[in-house]
Amino acid sequence: MLSFQDPTNNIRAEPSDINSLAGFGSDPRTVDNLLDGVNCTCDDLHQWLAPFRVGEANMIYIDLEATTTLSMVRVWNYNKSRIHAARGARNVEIFLDQTMLFMGEIRQAPGNLADAEENAEVLLFTQDPELLDAIATSMDKQRDLMGQINEEDEKPAEKRETQTERPSTPGDAQDKMMAKEEDRNKMYEQEDMATSGKKMSAVVSQIAISIIDTWGDTCYVGLTGVEIIAEDGTSIALNDSQVFANPRDLNDIPGSHQDPRTKDKLVDGHNVTTDDHHMWLIPFTPGASHLLQLDLGSPTSIAAVRLWNYNKNSEDATRGAKRLLLMLDGRLVSPDCGFV
Repeated sequence: MLSFQDPTNNIRAEPSDINSLAGFGSDPRTVDNLLDGVNCTCDDLHQWLAPFRVGEANMIYIDLEATTTLSMVRVWNYNKSRIHAARGARNVEIFLDQTMLFMGEIRQAPGNLADAEENAEVLLFTQDPELLDAIATSMDKQRDLMGQINEEDEKPAEKRETQTERPSTPGDAQDKMMAKEEDRNKMYEQEDMATSGKKMSAVVSQIAISIIDTWGDTCYVGLTGVEIIAEDGTSIALNDSQVFANPRDLNDIPGSHQDPRTKDKLVDGHNVTTDDHHMWLIPFTPGASHLLQLDLGSPTSIAAVRLWNYNKNSEDATRGAKRLLLMLDGRLVSPDCGFV
């Protein structure tokens, strides 16, 4: 594997990085990180990020300093988290001294450490058995080295991975998602949600959900659906009149009219979807109250509250609720810091 004593002298990019944008100046995700040797990582201090404009190419230039024979190029895509993996490069062209070596689509990073190496794009320029063996040996050594580097950060990395999990997005076919939904409903009907042989349940008249934080969006927060599971495992039907929200929806914003993402969508039964016409969206203000209340009408025995997060697409999934408080008849049943 080629190594560089001072990567800043061997690599440049156009645009250079996000420090080229107004308001930025010290962002650490600079292009020299691409040659620092730390590739199997979710730490964006070892990654490069630059502005992207549709129709314009982002260029990276690497100076090898001398005539060099290349056998392989391996590309590790942007891997900060599952949601931020959408920032990775997709269609790439690679040139060597003006000669095109590769043109095509490269793999998206998984957004975690466990599958990062498997999803790195390997571009081989040789079939020589000895060279292939040498490449494999070099990759094994690099894998061992990265294992040692990541060992100290393994727990924080696992924490980041847990925190950045998102609801399923349009990658799966709708019929496949519906099949999974049917399986889960059967599970609710068949399983005993029991402790010491008794079903867990609570008798409540009102359920309140207070959203504290989003998965990254600072302007909006939303959900796809709310499902209340009865003691016998069936879903309790609710209608719009039983749902109270404050803020109500985007139509509370001056100048916004007839936005379809209203509170009634939370209980319309369309939960396995990426159609935001079946979702609820409200303005989000950090530190302010974002309250959702469900009135069951009378004391009702419930076993679970099931939330479907905002699932329009991978980018807008940042509008989903991240931390929330759950109250039953005014009694807080979640941790003080909220559920994640």
